[in-house]
Amino acid sequence: MSSLYHPEDTVTTIKGVGESTAEKLTRLGIDTVCDLLNHYPSRYFDFSEPIPIKQLVVGKTQSFIGTIGKVSTFFTKSGKLLTQSAIKDSSGKITLTWFNNPYIKRLIKENTVYTVAGKVSFWGKSLTVVAPIIEEGNTPSINTSGLVP
Repeated sequence: MSSLYHPEDTVTTIKGVGESTAEKLTRLGIDTVCDLLNHYPSRYFDFSEPIPIKQLVVGKTQSFIGTIGKVSTFFTKSGKLLTQSAIKDSSGKITLTWFNNPYIKRLIKENTVYTVAGKVSFWGKSLTVVAPIIEEGNTPSINTSGLVP
């Protein structure tokens, strides 16, 4: 079998695509290699342009770049482990919050620049991003820049 596929080939010619997977793809309207190549995600996030923290909009999933401050871990009254850190840029600051993730405190380096993506919301009186996606540095990255399905 050739390793090259032609647009009119059925999806079953692709290594690893059996009858079961082909049936699932058919339900999505994907019968040929061409159909598969032209199938795009129905939902995606546009993180192509990081936004200054001051311009973040509550309720939207957005990306921004900032410097992480002190990382604090404590237990809530209900016994959940809570990890929080403030992140700031030249325009403002926002809180990052994780629940029940003890490794986060070891993962995040204080006074380091991170690219962050997540849904902005209010928690109490402050803006926060709960369970954000973070990547060290301010260069383009896989999960926090560009179009992310």
